[in-house]
Amino acid sequence: MVDHEAHHRRIRGKAVALYIGLIPLALAVPLTWLYFSYGVCQETESPTTLAVCQVLQLTPLLPAGLGIAAVAFIIWDLAVLGARLKQSRRPKWEHAQHGYQALDQEHKQHVHLSVILVASVSLALLAWLLRTAYHSTH
Repeated sequence: MVDHEAHHRRIRGKAVALYIGLIPLALAVPLTWLYFSYGVCQETESPTTLAVCQVLQLTPLLPAGLGIAAVAFIIWDLAVLGARLKQSRRPKWEHAQHGYQALDQEHKQHVHLSVILVASVSLALLAWLLRTAYHSTH
C-alpha cells in the first residue's frame, strides 16, 4: 500500500512555497534590477562592479526560473507517487500522470494553481522585459 499522505504533504508544501514566495520575488527582482541597471551600473567604471552588472542582466528571469524548477519538483513528486503505484523501481516522467490521477481533488487543485501561478508570473515578466526592451531602443 502506498502512503499518499506523505506525497500530498510534499506537493502541498512546494505549492504553498510558490504561493507565498513567487509573487513577492517577482515584484522585488525587477525593482532591484532596475536600481542596479540604471543607477549603479550606469555610473561605475570599476571592473568588479561591471562584472556584477553583467551577471545581473539575467536577474529578471530568476523568478520564472525558480517557479519552473518548483513545478518540475512537483511533477517529480507525482512521478515518484506514480512509480510506487505501478510498483516500479525507478520513477520516470511518464509516471507523473499516474501520480496525478491518484491525487484527490484538493491536491490536484494545488498542482493546477501552481502551474497557473508560474505561467502567469513568467508571462508577466516576459511582457515587462519586452516592454522595457522596446522603450529602451525607441
